[in-house]
Parts: sequence; C-alpha cells; structure tokens
Amino acid sequence: MNRRLMLAALLLGFGLATPAVAQTNPMQLSAADQSLISQVQDYLNDQKGLAANFLQVAWDGSTRTGKAWLQRPGRMRFEYDPPDPELLVAGYGVLVYHDPALNQTTYIPLGSTPLGILLANHVDLTSADVTVTAIDREPGEYDITLVRKNKVAQGTLTLVYPQDDRRRSPARSK
Repeated sequence: MNRRLMLAALLLGFGLATPAVAQTNPMQLSAADQSLISQVQDYLNDQKGLAANFLQVAWDGSTRTGKAWLQRPGRMRFEYDPPDPELLVAGYGVLVYHDPALNQTTYIPLGSTPLGILLANHVDLTSADVTVTAIDREPGEYDITLVRKNKVAQGTLTLVYPQDDRRRSPARSK
C-alpha cells in the first residue's frame, strides 16, 4: 500500500546556485527537534513505497507542481502537471532529467542531490552528509528543511510531516 509523504518544497537547482544557498546554516537541534527527526526517520525507513504531490521552487522563485512516486531504496519518479512535459527519474544511483522541449537529457549523481537523502538504503537525517537548516512548526504539521553538506548548490528539500501522531500518513501536501 502506498502512503503519502508530503514534500513541501523541492528545490532542484540542476547545478545552478539558488537563493536558498545563503540559508543553509545548520540549526541547533533541541531535544524536541531530535525527537521529531527520529520519528520522521523511523517513518521513512518503514516505507517501501510512497506517493506524494510536490511543489518545486526554482532559483528565480517560479514554481511547478506534480506527482512523485518513491520506491525505496533508490528509485523515484516525478511527473510534472501540465503543461510541463519534463520528467525526472531516479534509479541506479543517477537522477535523470528529460526536457522534451529542448530534446535534452541531464544525468546527475543521486548522491549529490537532496533526493539521495530520501532514497538511501537507510534514511539518516542527522548523518555527517545531511544538514537540517530549519524546523518550522506550522498548524497541523512540521516542516523540516534539509541540504546535503558541501552540495548546497544542488538545492534543498523540505519534508512536511503531520503533527497528529495518530495519522501516520499525511493527508495533504503543500
């Protein structure tokens, strides 16, 4: 059974520097923050397949939406909502981006992207390779923003997790 994980803001610079790069300082994690991160890690590590809506924010502030499917470990597919024909697929350690309008395909090592954090054999949001830059407590949800250390130009990933512990699968995406 697929469960839905909310991916609030997925910033993929495809090698381009983004305004978010300036906001990638690690935050001091309180005991409550560490407990929340542990809960999210446990949830993600228990999942083999997830489906989610996503919002991608580009370096210029423009946004696109679509649907993402994750099959752990290592595989993911992003289909953009019309009129965007682009396709983003992860598998075998590579993130492949195809733009039919330009007839161009780009290959990016998955380990250099924020998506690699989610697709790892074991999700560890406090590893030496991952920086938690923000935890926002919004009504009904927690927003956890992550970057890969030394690869911040590749973008940030914000996970949205419900505050209600009785609902293990989030009900909506932002």
